Amino acid sequence: MIYTKSQKIFVKNVFHKIKDQFINKDIYIYLFFAIWLCIDTNFDNILSLKKEINFKNILTSVRAIAPFVLFIIFIFDLFIKKKDFLFIKKNTFNKIIIVFLFFFAFQFPGLIFTDNNILNCYYLMISILSILIVSKSFNENFTIINYQIGLIVLSFLLCIYGLITYKWFFFDTINLNFYGTYPAAYIYMHEFSSNVIRSSGLARSSMILIIPLILLILSKKINWYYLVPFVFLGSIIYLTQSRAVLLFYFIFIIFLIIFYLRKKNIKFKLFKIFILILLPIIFSNILIFSKEIIRTTNFDQIYKSLKYKTKYGNKYQISDHYSKVHSYDYVEHEFYVEHLVRPFEKKSFSSNRVTYWKDVILNSQRPFSGYGVLGDRFLIKKNSSNAFIYSYASGGLISVFLLIIIFARYTFLGIKLIFIDKIDLKSKNFLLLSSIFTISFLMYRSLFEVGIAVFSIDFMIFLTCIAICEKSVSRKNNLK
Repeated sequence: MIYTKSQKIFVKNVFHKIKDQFINKDIYIYLFFAIWLCIDTNFDNILSLKKEINFKNILTSVRAIAPFVLFIIFIFDLFIKKKDFLFIKKNTFNKIIIVFLFFFAFQFPGLIFTDNNILNCYYLMISILSILIVSKSFNENFTIINYQIGLIVLSFLLCIYGLITYKWFFFDTINLNFYGTYPAAYIYMHEFSSNVIRSSGLARSSMILIIPLILLILSKKINWYYLVPFVFLGSIIYLTQSRAVLLFYFIFIIFLIIFYLRKKNIKFKLFKIFILILLPIIFSNILIFSKEIIRTTNFDQIYKSLKYKTKYGNKYQISDHYSKVHSYDYVEHEFYVEHLVRPFEKKSFSSNRVTYWKDVILNSQRPFSGYGVLGDRFLIKKNSSNAFIYSYASGGLISVFLLIIIFARYTFLGIKLIFIDKIDLKSKNFLLLSSIFTISFLMYRSLFEVGIAVFSIDFMIFLTCIAICEKSVSRKNNLK
């Protein structure tokens, strides 16, 4: 096709206008949101459109594809501005980024040379994409924007899943805790995602969001605008009864009070302990008590009658259920009997985690290269629940070594910033302190869950927080 000179000028001008519109910090915002919104998707969601075109399949497919479409624009900008290329700027963060890239790159051979599902490469591709965009935003000083986007998305998810869990807790289960919410509580959420959050994930996300709130409560006067979300998140942490999260929560609170409030008087310390530890416990028990009132009186029956009427319409009026539901006799029931504490595996304190770790190590015939992403599920058909065991199954000993480097770097950096540099608990340091303690939590959690070793909420938050910490260190070094 032959273009006239005017047509060429028009195309060129339009193209540059589009490029100029997208090649700025807005592209990072769009892309980062898209990455967050694709966390529970995969290539299977895209292929599902071949089987059936419906709302769920279209929505998940769009969420799965969107990051790659936006990433094309990102790549275009990356190669045009060679001076801003990922590895040109020599700093510690970019070195860690290279370690992360190799960590995931070594999981590709396992997918190719084993019978593992090749479609799992989606998680590798989106992980590498995430690493590149975080590195680019680090070099462009957009790390705070990334952190804000992460908190916005997590807050939105926690509001939805938290309220659904509360509803399930009060009206749809005899459990006196939030453990085991999946899948019963979120049956309607399957219209939006096939991989809805579990109770341990609910506790994890609550812990990530509550860390900056705890720092606010410790250093400032108590205000309702952060006390209300704190109590809400605290009740989720207590009632989900995730042992790993609860242990970290108590150790975290005790450490903060000892380290940052050591010069305060006893009255002040006791008040903070009451707010941070006892208040969520009191609120959680009020919830349990209220739930028992609802469950053992006519309130529960009225709710069930309305639910029945919604389902069966006019037939409800003549059903036996109607007369049963409207008997206003008090239902005798002993309080706090039904599942006040989550059920535990009698023969395994670790919920069979140790067994899974042993099975992965014993069954692996590829100790150096692994079986590719999700190698643990390929080997033992289960989640190995440990970042290092997962890395061994997916990328072999090389990936384990690279993960150790990452853990060593941020263990050292956390110790340095807290104990050597002694960062004060002041407003200007909240973002840095929140990042340090969030990194500590995510590395600790990775001992009991796959965590940061796979594309997930843990992984995205970890990337963002290490960027904030490294940015702080690089600024201090530049001032010297």
